Order: sequence, then structure tokens, then C-alpha cells
Amino acid sequence: MPILGSFGAGSGKGFGFTSGGAKGPVVVDYVIQGGGGGGGFYVGAGGGAGGYVAGTSPELERGTDYTVTVGAPGPASGGPQPYHQGGEGGDSGFTGLTTAVGGGAGGGGYGGGGGRGGFPGQPGGSGGGGGGQQVPPQTGGTGTTNQGNPGGPGGTYPGIGGGGGGSNNAGTSTAAGAGTPNSITGSEIYFAVGGNANTNSGQRPPGQGGMPQGPYSPPWDDQKADLSYFGGRGVGGRPDKYAGASGGVIIRGLTADLSSATYPGPATTVTTDGDYTVIRFTSSATFTP
Repeated sequence: MPILGSFGAGSGKGFGFTSGGAKGPVVVDYVIQGGGGGGGFYVGAGGGAGGYVAGTSPELERGTDYTVTVGAPGPASGGPQPYHQGGEGGDSGFTGLTTAVGGGAGGGGYGGGGGRGGFPGQPGGSGGGGGGQQVPPQTGGTGTTNQGNPGGPGGTYPGIGGGGGGSNNAGTSTAAGAGTPNSITGSEIYFAVGGNANTNSGQRPPGQGGMPQGPYSPPWDDQKADLSYFGGRGVGGRPDKYAGASGGVIIRGLTADLSSATYPGPATTVTTDGDYTVIRFTSSATFTP
């Protein structure tokens, strides 16, 4: 499982590293998330969350270029039959750190008379759920060790597709896997949440894909409004198709250390939290401390 659930628990500022100062090497905390898997079509399953990796970097040398890669979202199913399955998310990474694997695609379900259609979930950072209304049920995809969990199996008729796996736990035949809380941005956010699925009649709102289970579940819209903290979304028996979410990379370090860093990119957000600076990459870029 991920190295850290939340940084500086109880303090909000503790990172457990000693900076090299304005002229020495730079050390940052980071969260890397792969792109979410796309949801399936027609009793489709939820896409798996992108892989989740968090920790503290080794020393980064000043003046050295580090490549930041942000994984693309997994495309939605091209449905109808035979393209019921979604697409896998892209990998995210930062030079010298562990790559976060893209989320697995959600499987598609029953596609009409004669039992056409039906796909299992695919492997990824977290696995996609299996398509619904199949006999035997379609299986969920596997997750990547220390990054995510398996997707849930699809249900038999009139069952739904399986939920995509999340970074905190596996998807099931009735729910998506939950994300992992982390406070790197200064407030607790749930990263890498699996995508939900739908019934044949579309009774489960596709917009709720990725809502984690349990008492700590934030509203889905809160997650969507921030940095793609969830996986793909499945759909019911209607022509809606939901892609996964883009991946992302977040680093946080002392403002004094990062004041001279460069990080050109079309989608980079910089915020400060006390003595710390948070840099959020939502597109690929080069970071030079």
C-alpha cells in the first residue's frame, strides 16, 4: 500500500526531511497518480483508478532537469458492440521516482440478443471492473502491487458492472474501491478512487463514479473539482460514455528551496502553505530545481 496516507499527521507541516538549503540539493514530498481507466458501455463497469505513489524524494540536484509525465485519461468505451470495453489510463512519473501505472479499463456488459458483448476488467494501477449481465460473471482486472487494488466482478442478469479498484481497497460487484487520503496540498484529499458502474436501466447515476465508501467519503464533485483523484466511470444501458480522469503529479517543499526552480508547462498550479510551496502538474513538464 502507499507509503503515506497523509503528510505530517497531527502537525500539518511535518515532512520528515531536512533541506539542503538555498544552495544545496532539494528534497520534496510527492504524490504521483496515473490516469484513470475509462468506463465500459452498456451495463459497463467502472474504470480502475490510476496507480497511487507517495513519499519523499531523494536529493534533487539544482540545475538538473527532471521530466514530469502526466498520464492521459483512459478513453471511454467506443460502444456499441463490439467496443464495449473502455481504455486504459496513461502512466505518470517523475525522473528517479516510482512510475504510477495507469488505471485498468472497465469491462463492457451484455450487448443485446444472443449474449453478445461482455468483457472482463483490465489490469492497471487499479484494475477495472468486470462487465455486467454475463454468465459466468466477468472478472475484474488486477491492480499493481503497492499502487492499487483489483476491480470488482460484474453481476449476472440483471446485475450491474463491477466497480473499479481504488488505491485504498478493491472494487466489488456493488461498489467502487475507495481512494487514499493525503494532505500534501495542505488539506486532506482522496487520491486514486475507483470508478462506479451502472445497471442496465441506468439506475446508478454515472456522475457518482469513483465515490469512495465509508464515513470519510467526500462528495464526488469535490474530488472532480480538484486534480483528478478518481478513476473512470462505467455507464448503464444508454449511450453515455465516460472517460477516465487525467493523472497528476504534486510536489511540496520548502519555499526557500523552490523559489528559484523552473517548471514550464501549460497546466501547472503553484500554491503556498505556510513555509511550503506546492506545485501541481496536470500536464507533462520539465522541473529544474
